[in-house]
Amino acid sequence: MNAPTLKLLLSGSSGRMGQLIERIAAQRPDLEIVGRANQDQWFDSAIPADVLVDFSLPDLCRRSLEFALHQQLPMVIGTTGIDDDLQHAIQQAAAYIPICQAANFSIGVEVLRSALRQIARQLAPDFTVSISETHHRGKLDAPSGTAIVLARTLSAEGARSDDAFGQNQSMVHAVDHISIHSARESDVIGEHAVVFKGVGEQLDLKHRATDRSVFALGALRAAAWLAKQPAGLYALRDMLETDSA
Repeated sequence: MNAPTLKLLLSGSSGRMGQLIERIAAQRPDLEIVGRANQDQWFDSAIPADVLVDFSLPDLCRRSLEFALHQQLPMVIGTTGIDDDLQHAIQQAAAYIPICQAANFSIGVEVLRSALRQIARQLAPDFTVSISETHHRGKLDAPSGTAIVLARTLSAEGARSDDAFGQNQSMVHAVDHISIHSARESDVIGEHAVVFKGVGEQLDLKHRATDRSVFALGALRAAAWLAKQPAGLYALRDMLETDSA
């Protein structure tokens, strides 16, 4: 017996990620996009759906969150550049609906983050750490949402920033006292590098996305998983831990 089709609402359907999700869903019999939202279009509340997927901008994400809450729909949020006020609204909404939020829906990035937790605990305080991220010139936010998440992960484990990192470079930011260097180059999809430096040795970890489909596939996998979860705010880590249990 075939699995039932997952009916999706897509917020940010005209954007780069929205169009990619559209193409993937069109090739899969287990997925159907039944509603779309962007600056010129809004959802039809009369059409039944299972999950709302949002890859948009903060203003549209806020409106989509209110819609999901009103309709009692699970929501996958991949929008970045979210301010504290909207993040608080997301956390409040998660008391009533399941929400899976991630700055990066690549499974590889989430595995990298998990590895960084262990490495930082073992190397701190003898090693310093720095992060570099490179994306295409069309990416508006810097540092990337993924770099911010990695920095906060490292800081939570007691990692110390490399204070000399990026002194002669522009676009250097500090997030939770961890230095991040951002670069915007041509059509680079996404690259994140973490460097631990000790006395006489260095450990480099890097994730490079070579195809944007990894983000869409991760978000769609999260949507299918989220449709079965109770209310709460989930990360990609929660899905991976559940799937591997």
